This record gives sequence, structure tokens and C-alpha cells, in this order.
Amino acid sequence: KEKNKIITLIKTLDVSKIKSHKEWKIKTDIIIANQKKWKFIGHVPSENKNEIWLEYKNICDEFFQFKKSFYDREKEKFKINKKLKLEICQTAEKHKNSSDFITTNNKFITLQKKWKSIGAVHQKDEQFLWHKFQKSCNTFFDRKKKAVKLANLEKDIVNTEKETIINSLNKDETDIKTIQDNYIKWLKTERVHTKKSNDLRNTFYNKLEEILKKNKSSIKDFIENNFNKKIEIYKTFDNEDLIKIESTNLKSQLNKIQKEITQYENNLGFFGESKGTSKLVKEVQLKIINYKKDIVKIKKKLNLIST
Repeated sequence: KEKNKIITLIKTLDVSKIKSHKEWKIKTDIIIANQKKWKFIGHVPSENKNEIWLEYKNICDEFFQFKKSFYDREKEKFKINKKLKLEICQTAEKHKNSSDFITTNNKFITLQKKWKSIGAVHQKDEQFLWHKFQKSCNTFFDRKKKAVKLANLEKDIVNTEKETIINSLNKDETDIKTIQDNYIKWLKTERVHTKKSNDLRNTFYNKLEEILKKNKSSIKDFIENNFNKKIEIYKTFDNEDLIKIESTNLKSQLNKIQKEITQYENNLGFFGESKGTSKLVKEVQLKIINYKKDIVKIKKKLNLIST
């Protein structure tokens, strides 16, 4: 009766839905405790000996076979997960010293999310891999933190430089060399963009325009005459965005002028030989000539940017 109770108990242990090590441990502890209990129970009648022993042995064997199959599958999963986590560690190691903080920051966040989505590996590997990955993450984010701190300090310095230049602008200034020097100083401050940059830029160019007007000069011509110097300064910056913006704007201007020329040339075909149209034709032709001169200037600027 005691041994049949053990057999019945083991039969009630449903192992088909066990999915964790913890559940297997609980069930295994029950089996082992009852196996010990089995050994201390006395003999059974000889006519029941083989039958009860075989039934007990079979259900125990079945339990441990299920358990073995589960851990075999787990080992295979561990192997795959270990490979995936090693790949993440290698990627993190590769990028931990990157100076492209925006792109790399997103890359590390993606790696961290991917790590969480990967299942477990063997405990001895889990700690080693996690510390390896975490070390690379900490290296990058510590570097980023220091860089952001330095960048904020640089922004404060640049804003002070901009304000100093604006305050130094004298509306009664007549020396074009001094005006140009201040403009060059301003261009050098454009190496860093801050939240105040646009407001300060508007203030600077408004004051510059007032000064140039008093000198009977056009701000458009002044900027045009200093274009080469502006590009020369921009090329010294680590950030290439300003150069790209200049190039994009010039290409847009070029495209617009070319369309205007095409339109004017098409319009010339509609003018007849009638009296009074010759003056209009000459005006259109002059516009085309001037536009073509502008194209030459723009292409020279684009060439300057690309070299």
C-alpha cells in the first residue's frame, strides 16, 4: 500500500508543462524524497514484487528522461543565446570609443534592448558576458557624459564670444578693415550652434547691415566679397554641416537660375517682329546674360567648396 501511494503520487506530477529550472527542482526534490522513502519501506508480497517494481522504475525513468530532454533543449538554447550575446559584446567593444555620440548612443540603446530580448545562458557564462557588455556600455556612456559637459562649456564660451563681437560693433565705424575683422571673428564662432545662436545671429547681421548702410555699402555685396574667407574658416571646423548647407543653397540657386533662363529663352520665341517688341527682347536678353554671369559665379563657389 505504501509503495502504491508513492507510484500514484509520482504519476500525478505533470512534467509535460514544466518550463523552468525552479519547477524541475521542486518536482525532482519530490521524486528523490519518495525514492528514499521507497528504500526504507519493507518488502512486498512476492507475487506483486516484479509488477510493482517495474511500474515504479518506469515512471521514475520517464520523469528523468523528460528532465534530460528539457535540459538538452536548454543547453542548445544556451549555446545559441551565448553566441548572440557574444556578438553584442563584440559590437559594443568595437564602438565604445566612438566619437560619433549621437549615432553610437542609438546603437548602444539598440544593443541593450536586443540583450534583454535574448534568453538566458548558463549562469557561469551569464555573469561573464554581462560584465563584459556592461563594461563597454559604461566606457561609452562615461565618455559621452564628459563630451556633453565639455560641449555645454564650449557653447557658453561661444555665446560669450558672439555677445562680445556684437557689443564691439560700432554703428559709426567707417574702417572697412575693422568691419571685416569683426565679421571674420563672427564666422569663427559658427563652429558651434547653441539655442541662442539664431537670435544672436539676427542681432549681429542687423547691426552689420546698419553699419554698412552708413558706409554706403550693401550687406549682400559685403558677404559676397567675403565668401572665400567664410568657406576657408568653415573648412577648419570639425563639423561639416555648414559646408553642406552652403553647397545645398548654391545648388538650389543654380537650379532656380537655370529654370529662369530656360523660361526666358522659351519666351523669346513668342516675341514677333512687330514694332515695340525689340526693347522687351533686349531686356530679356540682358537678363539672360546676367543670369549666366551668376551661374559662372555660383559654379566657382561650388568648386571652391569641393576642393
